[in-house]
Amino acid sequence: MISEMKGTQGDYIKSAANMLTICANYLYVNSIIQDNPNLLVYQINEYINNHIGDEISVDLLCKAFFISKTKLYKLSLKNYNMGISDYIRHQRIKFAKKLLRNTEDSVASIGLRVGIKDANYFIRIFKQIEGITPLQYRKSIMKDKD
Repeated sequence: MISEMKGTQGDYIKSAANMLTICANYLYVNSIIQDNPNLLVYQINEYINNHIGDEISVDLLCKAFFISKTKLYKLSLKNYNMGISDYIRHQRIKFAKKLLRNTEDSVASIGLRVGIKDANYFIRIFKQIEGITPLQYRKSIMKDKD
């Protein structure tokens, strides 16, 4: 029926229907969050880990989980003891450590695989979190294996 309507009126009705769908999704997800906030934290964590090599932003997470930035930051602080951006960086470095242990890929290549395009930035972040550079970490792992 709506598709048969011509002109602006049909467009308004389609837009209104889309807005109602968005509102319904928001209310549904919000009720799930209130009933089980740990489920949301688990889902966010899974999303981050499954997309570790992709660009992950606060805005993207908010849209994906139908939550506000304030809600996301509060969940992050409560559950990860750090802001969400810091948590994403820590997860990237955690995965990078696994790759440094189990592959012979270059540091730059590993940086790309964990979603950090600039090798120098990757090295700087790795050192900031771990206290040593990725190459020093790899050497220490190799030393421990011997």
